[in-house]
Amino acid sequence: MNTPRPIVLPERFELDREIGRGGMAVVYRAQDRHLDRLVAIKVLSADLSDTVGAERFQREVALMAKLVHPGIVALFDSGVTDGRLYYVMPFVSGETLRARLTRERRIAPPECAALGADIAEALAYAHGHGIVHRDVKPENVFTVSGRALLADFGIARVVNDLTRDGAEQLTSTGMVLGTVAYMSPEQAAGEVHLDGRADLYSLGCLLYELLTGAPPFTAPTLMGMLAKHMTEVPRPPSDRGVALSPELDAMVLQLLAKEPAHRPTNAGEVARVLRAASHSRSTHSTRVAAPEALRESGNLDAVTVGAIEFPDGDRECEPIAIALGSAIASSLCAVPALRVTVSEHRGTAAPRHDTTILGSVRRSGNRVRVSMRVTAADGTMEWSQHADGTLDDLFALEDSVAAAVLQHFNERTSQAAAVARGRGTARVKGATSDADHLVAEGMNAFNRFGSTGGAAAVTSLEEAKAYLTRALALEPRHARGLCAMGNLWYVSAANGLVPREEGRARGRELIFSALAADDKCAEVHCSLGKLALYHDDDFHAASRHVRRAVELDPSEPEGLRLLSIIYKILGRSEDSVNAARAATESALDSAPLWNTLGDALLAAGRNAEAVDALKQAIRLLPAYGPALERLELARTRLGEFDLAMEIRVSRMRLAGQRERAAQLELSAVALGPAEAIRADVRRELDGLREQATRSDPFADYVRRNVADRIVSGHAELGEWSQAMDWVERSYDNRPGRLRRMLADLPVDYRGLAADPRYARLMRVAGLEEQM
Repeated sequence: MNTPRPIVLPERFELDREIGRGGMAVVYRAQDRHLDRLVAIKVLSADLSDTVGAERFQREVALMAKLVHPGIVALFDSGVTDGRLYYVMPFVSGETLRARLTRERRIAPPECAALGADIAEALAYAHGHGIVHRDVKPENVFTVSGRALLADFGIARVVNDLTRDGAEQLTSTGMVLGTVAYMSPEQAAGEVHLDGRADLYSLGCLLYELLTGAPPFTAPTLMGMLAKHMTEVPRPPSDRGVALSPELDAMVLQLLAKEPAHRPTNAGEVARVLRAASHSRSTHSTRVAAPEALRESGNLDAVTVGAIEFPDGDRECEPIAIALGSAIASSLCAVPALRVTVSEHRGTAAPRHDTTILGSVRRSGNRVRVSMRVTAADGTMEWSQHADGTLDDLFALEDSVAAAVLQHFNERTSQAAAVARGRGTARVKGATSDADHLVAEGMNAFNRFGSTGGAAAVTSLEEAKAYLTRALALEPRHARGLCAMGNLWYVSAANGLVPREEGRARGRELIFSALAADDKCAEVHCSLGKLALYHDDDFHAASRHVRRAVELDPSEPEGLRLLSIIYKILGRSEDSVNAARAATESALDSAPLWNTLGDALLAAGRNAEAVDALKQAIRLLPAYGPALERLELARTRLGEFDLAMEIRVSRMRLAGQRERAAQLELSAVALGPAEAIRADVRRELDGLREQATRSDPFADYVRRNVADRIVSGHAELGEWSQAMDWVERSYDNRPGRLRRMLADLPVDYRGLAADPRYARLMRVAGLEEQM
């Protein structure tokens, strides 16, 4: 038996060992002296290298570099060695799903669904860029901290960008792209023009194996396997001894449909269903988990989502009904005060004490009508509504129905919370004086500032100042009043309403006066935490004060919001989500808290859930800029570039940039939404760089400064060297802010590791744990 000779790598790489081998490539682990870190190098076989060719390979690499997504393993570099093509990726410390399957044989359905949702979101993003993976299999999926990362877009090709000659070349070599056990029927048939639905079939094969321990089809020969993919109907996973929810069972089978037209329309739709199924608790129902603190308290409303009815035998309505039930259950995850159960079968009765959501789907030609109602435990109807749509845009109909149900339960829960608190939106703990109530009214006005901008926002700030001034006239050492007034001065300075240095100095003085008045006031420690995090660039002091605030008052929403941010910066994504959920439960009508929850879900890679939370923030404050920005990011990560563009256009118009909005819309017609957004990011970058020559780009201490936005723009475009230039400049100007820059802004900066300065800077800053 011949031993393969070692590959000859460029001098910058110190070869460690071979870590994988297949028919098309060999993977090596190596130390990259240039980047000062371990990397994985995939070297294509000689035959594939000859077929693809260096010129086309570089074109493919340039396309892969566009895939900037937290669920996709980044691309560092590429080249030719020893006559063979190679590309360089980060060495992922987690294990592949293949390694895990070898060890455990199968994975529990809820975790399987969560991993599948991660993969589907990554695919949705790639498909939105016109890139098909073509080789989705357990070997190409890594798990890191419970999340799935999809690797190896190395054989991806742009949809409809292949020449007939190129296709014939590949066929003539006898190669078949994709691994046979996970290959779609259209790949097996040798079709040239594949779209994202081929990847969805492969995802179905992968999920099937994760659930059952074996692929859906096996055969002793290659041709036998290909024939089964093309002709044999798979058994449902539930028929192979797996206890899983009907929704997950149905989704796997739909992904495995022989005809692409019978599979889900896009990966984003799959991600939503799988994310809802990831909350499954038993064979008979899907349980949506509530935050631990609420589960322990027992203060949860029981809600059952009944199976959506549809006419017997209507194949068009059945998948719509299933998807609607999953979408409604998923949207209700955003209401922490609910314990949600999804019925297994049509006609299943709800438990006696549950509120029940019922509905029906009817179709007339291309038109679809969905009727929904909510009945109380005693059988009385408390809400009903219907929505109309078409078979051409079921996604919009699903969103509309889920949003309407979510709004009803948010309003119901918010009203109950207000009654429990005894005074509307103001949280007054132990309020016994007129000053207490004046401070509460002042804070309500203060929290409305910035919702719409312009004169209305300034009026809210002036109203807040009037209430707080009266409160402090009555009680000059009122800690919460002093603290609120200090925050008001800071915000006024940040928005140019008072001289910046004067406002900051006055704000700091008032907040420390509040500390002197009462060092056991949670709101005071919240403000000190914000002061440390956003103004003093002292993350450790911020963490100390925020933890103290939550210790003093575990239900203080602002403390929980800040704790969520601290956890996010530390990389503790699940703790961040839990803290943010608890914050929304304490103040259901606060848009900033829902925005924080959306931000935490984005950091956790749970983009479909983030959409629901961010929608709630925008319902409360329709022009709320931070939530709109994050909703655009969530839509982008789900590959929904048309919806992302609509949000981006709305943000521009709200900011008075009507000409730029019109230009973006025209570009979308000519280039498509994904490329139009990239072009707009490029225009924005040009403007920001010009602005950086006229004013200090590092000056803003609360919002993202100009330097942050420049780094974000380059990162969004995958321009890591230019992004790193500005990261270095930012560190030189404000070194204590580096941790926040790399972990608290709504963008994925992991591709910065493609620059040799990254590892050095992270070590100097003492942030090796974030590499």
